[in-house]
Amino acid sequence: MALLLAGATSAGAQTTAGPLFRADVSGSLGWFNAGKSEINASDGRNDWYNRSLYGGAAFAWYWTDHWKTEIEGGASSNAELRTYTQTLVNGRPATMYSEHRFSTRRLAIGQQYQFYRNVWVHPFLAAGLDLTWEDHNRRDDIYSSLPSQSERAPARTELLARPFATVGLKAYFNSQTYFRTDMKLTFDSGVDEVIIRIGVGVDF
Repeated sequence: MALLLAGATSAGAQTTAGPLFRADVSGSLGWFNAGKSEINASDGRNDWYNRSLYGGAAFAWYWTDHWKTEIEGGASSNAELRTYTQTLVNGRPATMYSEHRFSTRRLAIGQQYQFYRNVWVHPFLAAGLDLTWEDHNRRDDIYSSLPSQSERAPARTELLARPFATVGLKAYFNSQTYFRTDMKLTFDSGVDEVIIRIGVGVDF
């Protein structure tokens, strides 16, 4: 019995010496939502666009069974936000309808804490830095007593660097393959973006 106990203790110590896995890769699809209060705050209407699809892939390195660093790349499809404002054209009152089209590409790096060890379901929390290249196209249609006119602003791309936080869980199909779902929040002056995602991944 003493020999058996000694052997069990030794094996247990060996198992906890390092993480069960060294790395993982995952892919995900999601629903992308972004706030644009700087564009559409004046008329009190909804200032979020939420008809955008998100796709991304991530690589992570485990430092322990609980801590890992994850690098993610992704992009969102085109989505539009429509606004209107009252203005003056040649001294005459007019209404300007604007159509804003947005799409994004991003690279994010974060630190993740994964709860529990070697179980089927792992909740996790993450935080880090998100670099977003946001493409913005705008068209204005102006209506007044004069003939209507349409103007198109030059397309522009803006680089945004913002912190993010993520909450989610991993559920394993087998010893290495898992289902993943999470919600990612990106912050600036409040919550700027919300991404709700599902995906699959593999530990190795």
